[in-house]
Amino acid sequence: MATKSVAIPLGQLLPEFHRLFNEHPGDVVAMVKHGSERLYELSGLFDAIGRITDDSTIQHLAAFGSFAASDSANLLDERQEQYGNALKEASHGN
Repeated sequence: MATKSVAIPLGQLLPEFHRLFNEHPGDVVAMVKHGSERLYELSGLFDAIGRITDDSTIQHLAAFGSFAASDSANLLDERQEQYGNALKEASHGN
């Protein structure tokens, strides 16, 4: 069964959101974006480590680290976009 979304003005949501998370929704979106950016950088670092070594074990570990960091960054990036869009929609309802 599909649920119907109901637009609630952002001004009404902010006090409850702040009570639950002690953060403004925009700050939460920014933190998720920051986490995504750092994981992309970490993926690049693992790539560099894999390229500068001849040790196949380190290359495999670096490849795994790069994949895991990049995959997690993609998940956070997608979530940040969803949260950001939802926040924009709510802001336009005010």
